Amino acid sequence: MTAGPLGHIGRYELLAKLAVGGMGEVFLARTTGTGGFEKRLVIKRILPHLADDPEFIRRFIAEGKLVVRLRHAGIAQVLDMGEEGGVTFIAMEHVDGRDLGELMRLARSGAVEMPVPLIVTIIVRLLEALDYAHTATDDDGAALGIIHRDISPSNVMISRTGEVKLLDFGIARATERLQATTTGAIRGKYSYMSPQQAAGADLDARSDLFSLGVLMWELLAGFRPFDGVSDLLTLDRIRFFDPGPLTAAAPGVPGPVAAVVERLLQKAPADRFPSAEAAMRALMAWQNESGALVVPRDLSAWLERVLETLPAAMRRQPAAGLSLDDVLLMGLGSDPGQRKPSTAPVSTDRAPLTRTLSAPGVSPPRPGERAVTGPALAGAVATQDGPHP
Repeated sequence: MTAGPLGHIGRYELLAKLAVGGMGEVFLARTTGTGGFEKRLVIKRILPHLADDPEFIRRFIAEGKLVVRLRHAGIAQVLDMGEEGGVTFIAMEHVDGRDLGELMRLARSGAVEMPVPLIVTIIVRLLEALDYAHTATDDDGAALGIIHRDISPSNVMISRTGEVKLLDFGIARATERLQATTTGAIRGKYSYMSPQQAAGADLDARSDLFSLGVLMWELLAGFRPFDGVSDLLTLDRIRFFDPGPLTAAAPGVPGPVAAVVERLLQKAPADRFPSAEAAMRALMAWQNESGALVVPRDLSAWLERVLETLPAAMRRQPAAGLSLDDVLLMGLGSDPGQRKPSTAPVSTDRAPLTRTLSAPGVSPPRPGERAVTGPALAGAVATQDGPHP
């Protein structure tokens, strides 16, 4: 994080540079007003070379106009869009917390554990946010047709108050053209694509459900179900291979929870849940029957325990020039890439279920892995936009 006098963009004072990516720079910023009013937010400023791409800017603004309509506690709100000195920017809600990718890396290091009821609660909150976005309408009641397209750990935030926030709605659609022409622009994101995305087919909201299923599998089993030794092989596995039952990879996961994940990961959209709401209700049924309920206060307390494992300088914001991976290598845990998968059992009692995530990378061999053929494969690559069944 770069701090210091960074100037202004529009009416926003830039406080610190948080990150730089293939699309833009991310800043912590604030706006001030009468009587000492101050509000912190995040500014994403499009990189200058992209400002010269009129098609990219057109799509970015068009998606922003849709996403700014979203008002939900589980979605990081888009507050403003503008242009300063020929560079387009977007102002978003600042979430005081950590993204799920960071938390998963800590879990892989052995520094923390992620209880299964907590994982289920995170997914339920994300499904609630997706249901809201997928069913959003304009002022005349017409469906907006919003799909996230980029559900991944880095786009999920856990706040210090126990909120779960989904980030960057619409960004993926705006950057599709950039991704298609820029080497490495989405490296690391292929793993969460749906078969329809991998095939370049038309998408509907059920594509997001598949991506969420990949994320849930990773949280519960400790590895992504379709990772190959290359991006091309990963895309091939997403389209054609069945990872088998989740309980084979994570034997302690309760059957009803595993069944939800496996349905989310069906190749053909028609074989998945028809909506985010349907998947959410299935998981809530398990929560109610098992008594494994996690409220925001519990999630907040868990995150505070996680942050206590970090050096004091990193508990509020990442330290300047110091990434979470740097901290892990400094002694909080072993190198995540060298850590062996956990063999600790997962309790099925009502007490918090715990499992330590295993090492990232290529999925371990799975007995009985099989190719998907026939109608399921046809449905996976030939789906068109349209209403859910």
